[in-house]
Amino acid sequence: MRLRFGSVNRYFIDVSYPFSKLLPAKLRVKAPALYEFWADMRSRGWKLSAVDVPLSAMQSAGYTELYAYRYDWDEQADNYLVPFSTILGATHASEIAFIMGAPMFGEIGDYMYPDTESAREMTEVMMSAWGSFAREGAPRLPNEIDWPRYKASQPASMPQAGRDAITVGAEVVQALQTIVSRKLAPGAGAVVSVTEFLTDGQRNVLPGYAQLKGDVRARLPDDRRIIEKLMRQIVEGTSVAHGVSSDLSFKTEFIETINSDGPTDAATKVSRALGLETIGDREPMSFL
Repeated sequence: MRLRFGSVNRYFIDVSYPFSKLLPAKLRVKAPALYEFWADMRSRGWKLSAVDVPLSAMQSAGYTELYAYRYDWDEQADNYLVPFSTILGATHASEIAFIMGAPMFGEIGDYMYPDTESAREMTEVMMSAWGSFAREGAPRLPNEIDWPRYKASQPASMPQAGRDAITVGAEVVQALQTIVSRKLAPGAGAVVSVTEFLTDGQRNVLPGYAQLKGDVRARLPDDRRIIEKLMRQIVEGTSVAHGVSSDLSFKTEFIETINSDGPTDAATKVSRALGLETIGDREPMSFL
């Protein structure tokens, strides 16, 4: 969550009375960039001391059922006097109202928790996660989606302590493109495509797992075997360089179509006898 308690301090907030001091004051953030930096640093410090350190210690002690979340919902209803989404935003403990299903903060509750689609969605998420955690010991998102466990190897506030699967996967993708451009003959007509990049990361959590999927096409069986060998070398070498484990599954679903000599010769003779333009022997073609 973005820690905003103390955020109405006059160091950050300018207070004015455009109408009368008998009416509510108007609040404005003096230096938005500085304010965001201050809130971000406090949030990172809070996560480090209240989440990463204790949960890492618990994991080292053998506990595995560990869960944490970052709360970032800041879609409050702003008005002329107070930009609630900026000044308060995802303030400390404000998600409790979503867990309980009812607004908090008294008179400003309608602004803090407006009746919007995103607020209703957040209510469903928080009630589902906390309810299943209380009932089963593990939070669960709506539609029965499992909540990922906390892993000390993936602390978003300490990226230097983990292994970023996206970085490793991106290097693999980049290296795979050199197979066709640098490792095979220019006229080989082979194709190596990475078409899916899936991870278990979240918007603010580095992933510890990545799955790449794609397609390989070749004109000749020998080229296909060479491509598979090179792919295994690239994946293994990149993984060793980053100190991670990996596995490559290479499945041949369709083999190359190479016409048999006998039927091909017969068809060629008939075609030439009919006076048709005929190429009896040519290099294999790719149909992409």
